[in-house]
Amino acid sequence: LIEAVVRDFMAKKILQRIDLAYPLETIGDKLTQRRVTETADDAQEDNGLMLEVWKEARRKKNIAKIVRAAEGKFYDQFSRTLQKHFAFLSEDDAQARAEIIAVLYEGSYLCRGMADNTNEFFLKPLYQNIINGLFSIRNIDQR
Repeated sequence: LIEAVVRDFMAKKILQRIDLAYPLETIGDKLTQRRVTETADDAQEDNGLMLEVWKEARRKKNIAKIVRAAEGKFYDQFSRTLQKHFAFLSEDDAQARAEIIAVLYEGSYLCRGMADNTNEFFLKPLYQNIINGLFSIRNIDQR
C-alpha cells in the first residue's frame, strides 16, 4: 500500500515539475508565486508527504527505488524537452540543467511553509536570472 501511494504521489510530482519548468520564461514568476501565495491545504499536505517520502526513501530500499525511478523519469523527460528547445545542449548539459531546476523547484516547495521575509518584487527577477544564465551559450562554452 505504501509503495502504491508513493508511486502515485511521485507521478503527480513529476507532472507538477514539468508544468512548472516550462516555458522557461515563466519559471521566476512560478517559483515566486509558489513561495509567496500557495498555502492551500492540499499544498501543505503535499509538502508534508514529500518530506515523509524522502525520509522513507532514506530508510527503505523499495521506497528509494520508486523515488529514484520517478526522479529518473522526470530528468529524462525534462532533458529531452530542453534539448528540443535548445539544440546546442548535449544530453549531459540538459540533465545538469534539469537537476538545477528541480533543486530550485523543491527548495521553493520546502520554503513555502516558512516565514516569508523576501519581497516578491526582488525575488522573481533573481529566480529568472538564474534560469536565463543556465541557458546562456556563453556559460555552456566555458567548459
